Amino acid sequence: MKWLLAVLVAGASLSALACGGKVVVDASGGGGTSASTTTTAVTASAVTSASAATTTSATTGTGGGECPDPFPGILAPCNQEQLVCPAPGACCPGTAVCKDGVWRFPGPDCQSLCAVPCGPDEFGCNSVCVIDVSGSGSTFRCAQNPCDGTVSCGCATPLCDEKGETCALVSGFTLTCAK
Repeated sequence: MKWLLAVLVAGASLSALACGGKVVVDASGGGGTSASTTTTAVTASAVTSASAATTTSATTGTGGGECPDPFPGILAPCNQEQLVCPAPGACCPGTAVCKDGVWRFPGPDCQSLCAVPCGPDEFGCNSVCVIDVSGSGSTFRCAQNPCDGTVSCGCATPLCDEKGETCALVSGFTLTCAK
């Protein structure tokens, strides 16, 4: 159980840096205090609560167009410039904008922890980052963890199947799928 907490704290620490936060971890085991006033305490329950499921349905985005359902991912092609749509499972703020023909993340708009860094412009996910690799490049999307704890190709295969891909690599809470 200690190794799981260590993995969660390490992942949250890296993610906090991506979202502009600071994390102080007391590795002494003594439960000491920190003199810093800009710290964010990371606990297993905080990371778990950040992994809550987010569901969406087809919605009308800002800009008047209809948002794709399911959302195809950051850097996936789009056809209505300036359309702003929800990016399910993403944190900080969890929206994407169609710019120059592809979905882009407008950058983090929060000071909270992003549990899992995922792709360009400090895009982050609350649970699992899925990188879809194809001949035309990579796209980045968020998904709820289908595994009971640690992500593996065995239990995360359905996330790749959604795009007709196979599991190629797992690193922490990041799953890479390829054609």
